[in-house]
Amino acid sequence: GGADAAGAAYRTALRTQPGGYTAIAYADFLIAQGRPREARVVLHGQPDSDAVLLRIAIADPAGDAGRAAADELRRRFAQADLRPGAGAGHARERALFSLHITRDAEAALRHARENVKTQREPLDLFVLLLSAQAAGDAAALAWARQLIQETGLEDRRIEALL
Repeated sequence: GGADAAGAAYRTALRTQPGGYTAIAYADFLIAQGRPREARVVLHGQPDSDAVLLRIAIADPAGDAGRAAADELRRRFAQADLRPGAGAGHARERALFSLHITRDAEAALRHARENVKTQREPLDLFVLLLSAQAAGDAAALAWARQLIQETGLEDRRIEALL
C-alpha cells in the first residue's frame, strides 16, 4: 500500500540489479499507478518476451508501439496454438491480454484458470480474481477466494477486490 516506498524500492532494484523480471514488475506497478508512459521507458531495451510485449500493449493501446506489440502477441499465440499442448503456455499473459487488450472476460478467465493450475504467485491469483470478476462468474470467484485463503496470501491489490 505504500506507493512511494514501492516506487523507490523498484528504482533501487533496477539500479543495483537490473533485470527483466524487475523491469516487468515495475512496469506493472507504474501501469497500476496510472503512469503508462513511464512503464514504457522502463521496458525500453528489454528483450521482446511475451511479458514485455504485453506490458507495452497495455501501456500504449492506441499508439504504434502498443498496436505492434499486440499484433505480435496475436501472432505468437496463434503459432503456439498450432503446437499440441503449447496453447497453455504463458497463460498469465494470455489472461491479461484477454482482459486488457481484447476485452474478452471469458477467455481471460479460461486462461487464468489454466495458469493457476501450475502458477501460484500473487500476480497469478490477482489475475484469476480480476478475470472471475470481469466474467461475473460466481463459482470462479469462490474458487479464487478459496485459493487466496488457502495460500494465506496478503496482498493489498487483492484485498481491494475482495
